[in-house]
Amino acid sequence: MSEIRVVEGRVKADGSKANDKQDGFSVEKTATGTYKVSFDDPFTVEPTVVANIYGVSTSGTSWNTVDNAIVEEADRSDVRIVTGNYYGDKSDRPFTFIAISSRVPRGR
Repeated sequence: MSEIRVVEGRVKADGSKANDKQDGFSVEKTATGTYKVSFDDPFTVEPTVVANIYGVSTSGTSWNTVDNAIVEEADRSDVRIVTGNYYGDKSDRPFTFIAISSRVPRGR
């Protein structure tokens, strides 16, 4: 059985890390509701990545269940996460993510 590698984090709507003690990745807000998360050390095998919005809105209420975060594209080095509003438009949202993969390609 191969070892598992995990990189996880929380990102604020402005594209900064929610906790400066998080390591293993950097993040850049590239456009409204679009974020590039780069892994400090690329994965050996393309990871599975999951993302969700978190927290409360700027008005202090919970996000609507249709506000969302999606993984638009992922590879061994980075992932593009897009967040959106109730209407499906790209909109800045805080999000969490987890990227997980085996350290060794299967079959080796």
